[in-house]
Amino acid sequence: MYDPKFRMAILICLIVFFYTVIQLVLAIINPESTFSVKPYLWGSFLIGGASFGGFIFIWGCVKYITFERSKAEKMTDGTLFDETGTGFNMPVHLNKFIPDIIAAPTLANAHPLEEELIGFLNGFKHWPTDLEDSNKPDLATASMQMWEAVQRVPHVDFPHRIAALASDLSKIYLFKESRKLYPIWMFWRPASVSFKKRCDEHAGYSTFILTTMPSFNKLERSVKQAILTAVRYKDTPTFMPTNASDLTKEIYEALHQAEAIIQNDNERSHAPTDAEKGSLHKEVADYLQSTIKALGIETTVVTSHSHAIYLGDGKLAFRLESFIQALLPSMSPVLRSAFKLWQYNGGSHPANPHFVQAFYNMGALVDKYNDIEARTGIFNLKIAGFPFERMVIIDTKRAGFLQLTRELERRPQLEAPVQVLRNLNDAIIMVRDRAAKMDSLLKKFRKGEVS
Repeated sequence: MYDPKFRMAILICLIVFFYTVIQLVLAIINPESTFSVKPYLWGSFLIGGASFGGFIFIWGCVKYITFERSKAEKMTDGTLFDETGTGFNMPVHLNKFIPDIIAAPTLANAHPLEEELIGFLNGFKHWPTDLEDSNKPDLATASMQMWEAVQRVPHVDFPHRIAALASDLSKIYLFKESRKLYPIWMFWRPASVSFKKRCDEHAGYSTFILTTMPSFNKLERSVKQAILTAVRYKDTPTFMPTNASDLTKEIYEALHQAEAIIQNDNERSHAPTDAEKGSLHKEVADYLQSTIKALGIETTVVTSHSHAIYLGDGKLAFRLESFIQALLPSMSPVLRSAFKLWQYNGGSHPANPHFVQAFYNMGALVDKYNDIEARTGIFNLKIAGFPFERMVIIDTKRAGFLQLTRELERRPQLEAPVQVLRNLNDAIIMVRDRAAKMDSLLKKFRKGEVS
């Protein structure tokens, strides 16, 4: 009722009132005026009474329609169950199922649902995304940043862009808006707005709001399911259904790659904290055995495409980049962002030493094989004539991986020769170390300390 339009109407009425009073006073005090008070007052009374009566009538109708209906008539307690059986109980206004789409743009290559979502988000330019950090952008700005960033990810289409716009819609229900209204006589003061947290954040609210968009039901069933599943499990990938479509997984990856792009654009890159390193080590320990089994362990037939090779006596060699690639779908999004693993392409990645340290903390890492030490914990091997770079060797017996050890012991022994190849840097460091030891020994010999 006390929105800016209503306040402007009050201001105009006050201006007209004071202008009329001034004109009346000037007409009365002017000696040359033929002003007659009685007809003027009677006419003013008729016009003012009619205006005031019309105002009261319209105000009463609007107040009755908008405010005076009982809660039972205008609200229902709705319960929505998602695919995991989680129920969402909330009082639902019937008009909330019809989203307010404000100034939806007309874009050349955009899907109609994208335009509707942008128009819907235009109504939330004042809505926060984090109550504890006021520097973070509002909901509309943050969603548009995601939408622009996801377009920089290779091979994306309209489902990825729709999911980017819908990924944070749950914050609309997460935060409750409160307005403090001032009396009519303080019409110049705008309402003070505050927010408080209503409930725990759940991506199910995002999918529910997305389904209310008019163009959503025009999508193909497989596309709708892929978008909803990717948005629903964006922050909980370990609960994603195992039969999720390839499009669902592509959307999930694209969303987090877009977040990584935004993080890099904001220059917020930082070294992982000790807590993040500890979480990584825990996840590696939890998923190590299942991840290695998923790589496919070779024992007799070794090719250049082998990922994991059993060397015998409980020792297992595997490609570090293959292990990380297989582990990524099970890792939490927070850790993948902290270690910059959303666009992992193998090679000498900055996260490699952290994974090696995780193997060391478990007591599984073998840092010396065939009397040759790997300073970084990573070997370059030559097995059955095929070169293998960035290989990690673990001892399953020493680490206490009983299930994996039993499975390996049932396999035949590897008969192909295993050679450790030195890279140039390791060879240079080894020569320098041996030269330093020899110099120290010669000095002691000259001093007579060694006979």
